[in-house]
Amino acid sequence: MATTRQVLRNLAWSVLLVAGMALVLCLTSWIVWGPGGIPWALAGAVAAALLLPGLPAGLVLRAHRARPIPYAALPEIHDALAALAARAGIHARPRLCWCPARQPNAFALDDAGVPVVVITDGLLRRLTPPELMAVLAHELAHIANGDLKIMRLADGLGRITGLMAWLGIALLALNLPLILLGAVTVPLAAVLLLIAAPGLVGLMQLALSRTREFAADLEAARLTGDPAALARALLALERSGPWEAIFRLRHQGPGLLRTHPATAERVRRLAGMARPLRSPLPIRTGG
Repeated sequence: MATTRQVLRNLAWSVLLVAGMALVLCLTSWIVWGPGGIPWALAGAVAAALLLPGLPAGLVLRAHRARPIPYAALPEIHDALAALAARAGIHARPRLCWCPARQPNAFALDDAGVPVVVITDGLLRRLTPPELMAVLAHELAHIANGDLKIMRLADGLGRITGLMAWLGIALLALNLPLILLGAVTVPLAAVLLLIAAPGLVGLMQLALSRTREFAADLEAARLTGDPAALARALLALERSGPWEAIFRLRHQGPGLLRTHPATAERVRRLAGMARPLRSPLPIRTGG
């Protein structure tokens, strides 16, 4: 089945990219501290992912002027969101919030184990209910797939790699007179790796983000049972305006520097799903 192949491909890419970031960190720490520094560098990356505090959900919500949507205002959306969370294996009932931004956007937060899904006014006005559910399912998929934790680990690897590279370059600068006099020999490959390591890990982080977006698309289609709705939402958001939309569909620049994949590829993968794995949610299309 095409869906199974795509899921396995996304998983394989995620593992390879995280392993690649870890490899760059190991090489960088080996250059700076020798073989004994590798375990400490990896431990530091994991500690950074686990211990470095993220922005509190409340602060993020205040920054976006987001506020909870009362159940009575959108009961069908609240109920469908809860049903999607149950299908995704999320036990806590998600909170639905609204912010007044005109650009179509949505994002998910984890507030002490409680999922929070924020939608903008622009998103609410532009999409049909099935398309809106597909977008909300995409955000829940990020939580169900553990993407927040995966990206935190990638961020920890990136931070420690940057620190190791900075220390290595600082040591080179301190020993520059000895290097120029020939008293100390430093392989050119080691110098180039120290310079390139932060950029390499950064590119792999972006590639990992794109891979997790593909995975969230497929999981959203599985949760809603309606891959076409997500494809329509992606295309509608791409046409919505010159600003960056929910999936940064209008992001300009080389593909390697994008956090989100190209819309055409996302739609193609959704179309490649052999059949929905669940029955569609019964969502009313009326207001």
